[in-house]
Amino acid sequence: MANIISLDSKLQLTRDKKAKLIKKRKILAVQKVFQCTQCSFKCEKCSAQISLAHQKKNDSSNIKVSYRLCESCME
Repeated sequence: MANIISLDSKLQLTRDKKAKLIKKRKILAVQKVFQCTQCSFKCEKCSAQISLAHQKKNDSSNIKVSYRLCESCME
């Protein structure tokens, strides 16, 4: 007879990955709750968080907009 392959380690690895993903989502949700509502890195139209790298890229562009907008609202 052939050796029986144990799936316990694979199942545990899958459970660990799912647990880490759920924990990360919970942490992000709590961070969003505690972020200030008048933050200067929020889109003024949809209130989405604007990354600092995206903001620096827009500051160096030739288009000057008086409002802080995310990529999707800027189009």
